[in-house]
Amino acid sequence: MKNLTFLSAFILGLFSFSALQAQEKHIDLELQIVDNEEEVFVPFGDEYTVELKLINHGPDVLEVGDTVWFQMVGGISLGIIDDIHIEVDESFTFPSLTAWASETQTENSTSEFCFELLESNSYIDDNSSNNSSCITVTFEGNPLSVNETAYENTLKLYPNPVQNGVLYFESPWTADHVQLIIRDITGREIIKKSQFLSEGQVQEINTSQFSNGVYLLELMKEGKSIIQQFVIGN
Repeated sequence: MKNLTFLSAFILGLFSFSALQAQEKHIDLELQIVDNEEEVFVPFGDEYTVELKLINHGPDVLEVGDTVWFQMVGGISLGIIDDIHIEVDESFTFPSLTAWASETQTENSTSEFCFELLESNSYIDDNSSNNSSCITVTFEGNPLSVNETAYENTLKLYPNPVQNGVLYFESPWTADHVQLIIRDITGREIIKKSQFLSEGQVQEINTSQFSNGVYLLELMKEGKSIIQQFVIGN
């Protein structure tokens, strides 16, 4: 009976030792940003997605079930990557963050995005010097924005959001050859025409062929410009 107890303890000890050894997987992961530039420039209206690349320099394999933690430095944890298989000298690419300039942003803005790998119970990383990466992204401001302190914005649009495919506006000026331009949020011109307008005159624009989204109506005369935003859809 004592021999059986000793044998059971020995087998259990071997299993525990094997499990411990299995956890001591040695991986050298390198975290890179795919767009390998010090700085990228993003035109207004475009989205930019930061893509990260995990490169395994070994000596062991990152197998299905192993877990890799990463985070944006100074921010919350972005997530967990699992169910991947990375051999030595292989890489795994995934998107991590999408950003864009806001429509009210009038000037360029620059942000630095940094990411780092966190410790994991799935492996031991023998080289932590390559576990972080950064990129600087400059977002172009909205070129259609105007300084509302320069001109009194008296352009009235209604209904907003637009209903039944018709947008109404009241002219703030009386002038010949007022240029009317409608652009979508990316800056693409949808309508451009010149016409006579009188102050307070109600004009209507057929928007039935417009897709849902945000648009800008601009009136221009003698170097003056007024821009007002309107929305198609809910």
